[in-house]
Amino acid sequence: MGMSEELLIGYAGMFTGIIGAITGISGAIFGYIGYARSKKVKSLDLRLEFRKAINILSNDLDRLTKLIADGNESKKRIASASGWFRSGRMVTWNQRIEHDQKKLDELIAASPQKTDVHTKLNEEELETHLVKIHDLQNNTTFLIKKYEASLLEDRGESLLLRKAAEDRLRPK
Repeated sequence: MGMSEELLIGYAGMFTGIIGAITGISGAIFGYIGYARSKKVKSLDLRLEFRKAINILSNDLDRLTKLIADGNESKKRIASASGWFRSGRMVTWNQRIEHDQKKLDELIAASPQKTDVHTKLNEEELETHLVKIHDLQNNTTFLIKKYEASLLEDRGESLLLRKAAEDRLRPK
């Protein structure tokens, strides 16, 4: 009887060893498959984020182009109505417009186009390009806020000018 118990224990040990080996190998295979899938999903997420960032930047650059033009026209109208069209204040404004227009041109030149092919970039390159796009976006957002504030200021000044003109025309 002693021999069969030892044989049985040996077979049990061999059987559990085989099951352990199979479990370990299958765990490694499934782990690798999961890793490969997560890497593919990360790459897809980065590509999607990259395309979205390009679209947002492109739209904001178009918006900034319009805001600079609108802001310049608004400032000229206010300057003309206020009598400081040929003043040092207007010269300073024109210098700011020229500087910001150059900055806008630089931002446009540095920004990737919607049609650029980015499918061959790896994750590291995508991340580098995303950081660059976010930097361009921050500069664009700063200028957008600047010109929105300028237009808001001009609207307030325009209302004051209208009220002053109405008051002058109103019979006393």
